[in-house]
Amino acid sequence: MHISKTYLIGLFLITSLTLFSCKSNKTALGTKHLGTPLDSVMAKETKFTYLKSKFKLHFHDAKNDVKAKVRLRLKKDSLIWVSISKTGFEGLRGMVTRDSIYILDRMKKVYRVSDFKTLSKNFNFEVNFDILQSMVLGNMPFRGASKSKIVQKDKYWLIKQKRKMIDIENYVNNENRKLEQVLLTDIITNNSLRMVYEDYAAYNDKVFPGKSTITVKHRPKNSNQNLITSISLKSLKVEFTDEPVKFPFRVSKKYARE
Repeated sequence: MHISKTYLIGLFLITSLTLFSCKSNKTALGTKHLGTPLDSVMAKETKFTYLKSKFKLHFHDAKNDVKAKVRLRLKKDSLIWVSISKTGFEGLRGMVTRDSIYILDRMKKVYRVSDFKTLSKNFNFEVNFDILQSMVLGNMPFRGASKSKIVQKDKYWLIKQKRKMIDIENYVNNENRKLEQVLLTDIITNNSLRMVYEDYAAYNDKVFPGKSTITVKHRPKNSNQNLITSISLKSLKVEFTDEPVKFPFRVSKKYARE
């Protein structure tokens, strides 16, 4: 099945908004602080009810290099809405619930419905709503993961975690306790996800990253070559509110399911 560029961008943005680049050297990790309470170094979470935001998007993979504008709305812990446009025209609209993913392709006049289980199978990497929401906000994706280890490395608290078959590394700035980088690696497949957060800015009493970069490295089944897909988001407008936000999503009868 042919997948359009717009759909590819939207699917990646909606569902995945890494492998270590550091050399393996135990001494480079710094001193272990086994007695340091986890709560005292864990990244501060952004707490809110609704989020409205706009971004500049740059999507890149082996075949595509695309720039677009994105509107993103979020109801905490329950709903994410995305609209992607280029040259003033909306090409794609997507909505994500706790268990389902809906995508409207305006160009082809088709819509698609999927779920996180199918998506995780396609990427050969676990993806769920909570991980996606954390990507958007700059929060630690697995705050309750077991076997957390705390290491001091340069200006960071490095919080190492393990969840099922995924190794997690969270780099938390030890001055402001904001998350600046997360690396998730699937132990079995070696597929990985890297999230980098920069230029944090204050919006009233909330803090939000001005720039986010997400990179997925995965090897498709029956392939011996890694594929790398990346997306960068630069914030143009960010608004946190307790007032209800609209999430317009309606499928016209003229649209066919694909």
